[in-house]
Amino acid sequence: MISSMTGFARRIVETQWGVVQWEVRSLNHRGLDLVFRMPEIFASLEADCRRLLATKFSRGRIEISLRFDNSGAVSDLQEVDTNALSGLLKHVDSIQQLAPDTSSMSVRDLLKWPGVLKSIEVENTQLDETVLSAFKHLLTELEDDRLREGSQIQALLVDKIGELKNYENQMVELVAAAEEAERDRLVRKLRELETAVDPERVAQEIAIALMKGDVSEEVERFRLHVIELERVLLEEEVVGKRLGFVLQELGREANTISSKSAFYPLSTVLIDIKVVLEQIREQIQNIA
Repeated sequence: MISSMTGFARRIVETQWGVVQWEVRSLNHRGLDLVFRMPEIFASLEADCRRLLATKFSRGRIEISLRFDNSGAVSDLQEVDTNALSGLLKHVDSIQQLAPDTSSMSVRDLLKWPGVLKSIEVENTQLDETVLSAFKHLLTELEDDRLREGSQIQALLVDKIGELKNYENQMVELVAAAEEAERDRLVRKLRELETAVDPERVAQEIAIALMKGDVSEEVERFRLHVIELERVLLEEEVVGKRLGFVLQELGREANTISSKSAFYPLSTVLIDIKVVLEQIREQIQNIA
């Protein structure tokens, strides 16, 4: 099954130290581009996270953010700033002297005051393991999301390949019709000359003209590329770049047929083919 390069996942875990929230967003990109936004206290985990990402994904711009909220209670990652607390209490005393009826601050109020609690850098193996475990679950969710969208793209591409096959069959029929129409046109032109022409020379000139406009080889190569496109699409491994290469070859064959044949019905089919090829190109840009 193919995988899309776009996806989103979020993972929230409540711990005894606070709430951990991972969020990851995946976008289109030619290679693998990883962007991290993490609190400084978890900076040491980034290398492990990058290795885990590289084992699961090979393409896409993946933006990862980690938020850690430990404001709900005093934790092992916080301590009281005694200087800030002393300054706050002095202000409280001053206000109460000027306004005795003012209620005093509770311990909860003091701890909530900005700057009284400050984060400290500590090594907490258990917290790191919890955060990293949440990240692994996050990547599984992202992978599932990319696969879900990839299956939708695959179904659409299968339909588009079916359209190409129908147009390919029409081209095969029209190539024969184009040759007959060109032969009739050349014969009429020769008759309009109203001069005696060597029949053998006429046959040679017609054969040369038909060879110049013959697109049967290009049509056959187009058919083979469609087969290859379908084969690559159904592979289990990464297929995005390979599909792009095959699509380029299909476009070249379609352009060559257009330039060599002036048969209007065939030109009309080729326009429809190019529309389908462009629709396929838009979709495969999102395949990993």
